[in-house]
Amino acid sequence: MRPARRVRTWISWWAITALVGGCSKAPDAAGQGAKPAPSFSAAVSAQGRSPIDLSLATGRDVYGHFCSVCHGDTGGGDGFNAYNVSEAFGVTPRSFADRAQMASFKDAEALMAIRDGGPAVGKSAAMPAWGRTLTPLEVADVLQYVRSLAASQDTNTDSASGQVAPATPGR
Repeated sequence: MRPARRVRTWISWWAITALVGGCSKAPDAAGQGAKPAPSFSAAVSAQGRSPIDLSLATGRDVYGHFCSVCHGDTGGGDGFNAYNVSEAFGVTPRSFADRAQMASFKDAEALMAIRDGGPAVGKSAAMPAWGRTLTPLEVADVLQYVRSLAASQDTNTDSASGQVAPATPGR
């Protein structure tokens, strides 16, 4: 399949999904619209999970879909596309497992790199901008998850449960 056709197919799929998702609000028995979604705090308490757990889970899912391609599943900079990035741009994707290197980045700089791409913070043009793809909350969740990858190299990992402590706020 040619690249242009793949893009058109993806856009068509996305448009249909958005259309179907938007039309799924069928009236209830009383003829009213669909009930509004429960609040965030209600959803959290219903699941018995903390907001930090949900943030890490969302960040892990988004990272797995968009970021692991280059940065790898464990953040080692060894994703299956890392070779192509290295060949095309002469740089390797950043390793998020390096605690010292990750500690040198402030949250604002990391958020800008995710949202606006590498050139926005003086880094490689190989890092694309995700600000038009991800919501601001998803960008923050990805950063939280990326910080947890570096923290997992520290003593913050509970080996019995495999749970990773959240990143230290205020970086």
